[in-house]
Amino acid sequence: MDELDTRQKILKVAREILNEKDYYETVVDEIAEKSGVSKGTVFFYFKSKENLFKEILSSVIEDMYNMISDVGKMDMSGLEKLKTLYDRYIDFGIKNMYLMTTIRREIIKNGPEEEESIKNIVLKKFSTSANELNKSIQQMYNERTLKKFNLHPNPEEIIAYMFLIFGGAVGHMLWTTKDRKDFEIIKQLFWEILLHGILNEEVSIEMAWNK
Repeated sequence: MDELDTRQKILKVAREILNEKDYYETVVDEIAEKSGVSKGTVFFYFKSKENLFKEILSSVIEDMYNMISDVGKMDMSGLEKLKTLYDRYIDFGIKNMYLMTTIRREIIKNGPEEEESIKNIVLKKFSTSANELNKSIQQMYNERTLKKFNLHPNPEEIIAYMFLIFGGAVGHMLWTTKDRKDFEIIKQLFWEILLHGILNEEVSIEMAWNK
């Protein structure tokens, strides 16, 4: 096994372990043992547990970016892309639930603001994913399937972040759903809420007029 393969195997094993337990419960000895290498080899490639942690979170968001990018290249309407992304993003979130929970925790927590902090690394990669999602949202504007919002900053960016946070929240709830039939019903219900909101149409119109 060459150096790149060894590094990737350690990263893969560490990611699998971290998706089953909390970061603070994860020990390098376990990662080394399951990777078939020594503890010193883990530190040779990643220098510290925190650096390995950064690499894991970066790899998760990189996978998320690739998923969004792949759907964005599909030959379909913007709304169809958004629905495809909604389904895939929720499935992705459930598959990587512990890791996604850790990512959200790192985004919102207070901590060091230096350039290489975990929080900043995660935010930069999360922002890249949101920017890729913007393309599908912009397509929806061009196809006139999305409302125009006179907002600053860029409304597509706001919608993209809202979509990612909303989808993550739905995935977190569905993670505890045992019955697949209920799973699909709940997922569809939240999709309709995402598109149409929770107010009756006449109430929504009245509120808009009374601003």
